[in-house]
Parts: sequence; C-alpha cells; structure tokens
Amino acid sequence: MTLYLAPLHGVTNKTVRNEWFSHFTGFDRAIAPFIPAAAASRPEAKHFRDIAPDAQSGVPVEPQILAGSRDALLECAARIVELGYDEINLNMGCPYSMVAKKGRGSGLLADPSAVRSILDVLCSAGTFKLSVKIRLGLEDKRDMRALFPVLNDYPLSRVIVHPRVGKQMYRGTVDLDGFAEALELCAHETVYNGDIFDYERFLSLRSRFPSIDSWMIGRGALMDPFLPEQIKTGSRPKDELAKLRAYHEGLYARYRRDLYGPGHLLDKMKEIWSYLGHSFGYSGAPRGGAAPPGILKAKTPEAYLAAVEALFAGTKIDP
Repeated sequence: MTLYLAPLHGVTNKTVRNEWFSHFTGFDRAIAPFIPAAAASRPEAKHFRDIAPDAQSGVPVEPQILAGSRDALLECAARIVELGYDEINLNMGCPYSMVAKKGRGSGLLADPSAVRSILDVLCSAGTFKLSVKIRLGLEDKRDMRALFPVLNDYPLSRVIVHPRVGKQMYRGTVDLDGFAEALELCAHETVYNGDIFDYERFLSLRSRFPSIDSWMIGRGALMDPFLPEQIKTGSRPKDELAKLRAYHEGLYARYRRDLYGPGHLLDKMKEIWSYLGHSFGYSGAPRGGAAPPGILKAKTPEAYLAAVEALFAGTKIDP
C-alpha cells in the first residue's frame, strides 16, 4: 500500500511537511502544492524554494504544476527537472474559481482538447514522468467520460481522483459511484483521494474498492496526524499527546524563525489549529473552524502560547 500526502495550497508547504515527517509516520510520498507555470520566469520565487532538494526531509516529494502557456509549461518543467526531480504532477483538480475560470485546475476537466494539448507538451519533453490529479468533472461528472479517453492515450504514471466535481469545492459528500465509474474508465494506476478523516472510513473505502492500493490523504492527516500510521499498521502510538506537543513546538519554532512579525506567525499557527483542533475534540467543519477558542482569540504570541499550554495540560487524548 502506498500513502500520499495531498497538496493543500498554502498549508502543506515545506515547513509543515518537514515538521510533520519528523514526528509522524505512514506517508510514502508527498505532493507539493502547485507551482503556477508562469512562475517559471522567476526562478527564485517561493514556489521553487518550497521544493528545493536541500530543504526537504522525511519522504520523497513530487512537485505539482498548474497549467499555463506552452512555453511556460516547458520552462517550469525544465526548472523542476534541474532541481533533480524525475516526476511531476499536473493539477487538474483545483476547484477555486480564480483558477478554474482561467481554464486551469478543474477548469480543464470540461475541455478534453485543451488537456490533450497540455499532455502533448509535457509528455513530449521526455525528461520526467507525469501524473495527474483530477476531479470527476467541472460541473458534472459526465465530463470524465470524455476526459479519460484522452488521459488513456498518454503514458501517465498514475491518475489521482478526487470524487467531487469542481463546482462542489469541498462541500457535500464524495461521489463513490462516480469514483467507481472513473476506476472502470481509467487505464492507469488510480489513486483515491477524498474525505478520509478516520480509520473506519478508510476501511469502508478499502472494502468497496479492493483493487485500489494507493491512497491520498490531506485534511484528514492534518486533523489526526496518527491516521496514516494507523492505516499502515492498524495501531496508534501510546504517547499521542507528547508527540502532538513536540510537533507543535517544532512547527512554532520553524515559523517563528521564518516568518516576519507576530501577526504572520499567529495567522499560520491558527490555520494549523483549524485542523489540529479536531484531535482535541473541536469538531468544526473539516476545512476550518475547529481551532480551540482560546487559541483563536490570542492576539499576541504570549497569549497564544499560554492558550496552547492550557490545552495540552488539560487534555487527555483517547486513541
């Protein structure tokens, strides 16, 4: 079984990835958040710093790119290869309107001819393997019925499928019947991605899709960092609270070193807690709102650290 850490734009950057992999186990590979192809003209841009080989630790990282013009795609891919990577993921799933309306991310899913043009460019480069990350469609899952014949014409290493359509964003439930249809249509190795928030959910999905041996988890691993280990081994560590404390301390230290000013530091840490709060019983929406109130209300690093300490001191986590 192979487990992938999903790319969460603005969240699973090298800081979070490196600290996560220093304290938790289970993932075999990570997909980095996308690099816009247009960023290739700025080789020192933060997108490339995030995938710098000497800044990675823990597990192999696969860069992801967001479509652009032919020249921008080739230049971006070339820069990634120059950094030593031999595999790139193409983002065809980002649901945000600012991306989709430009014909990128999930905006590609209803335009098979555009997908073919992009794959012609990337697959003709011949210097790296290519995988793609998709949804079932832009507005309707029928999009995939025209898309998969195109994908099947190219030597893709894998196809990662999130069983929602773009217009859903992350609302509603995943369409498992739609994923089953995608699995039938896809000629490549298929990776399941979407709403794996607990071990029971994973077992249910594995039972329904026994041919799937590769899984991608994003929000679920940030909400419960022990979930990938539990999926791999069937068990969880006994010292969960101590591990979570060490993870927080390491992440806080990294961000305090790298970010400018206490405001940026607090914003980043509160974003982390909007996921991690689930481990402490704060069951807000999966994409946020679960951070403990004391942490959310903190206006200074001192108040923030006091709120975090109070949370750890008064919490017992049951496996």
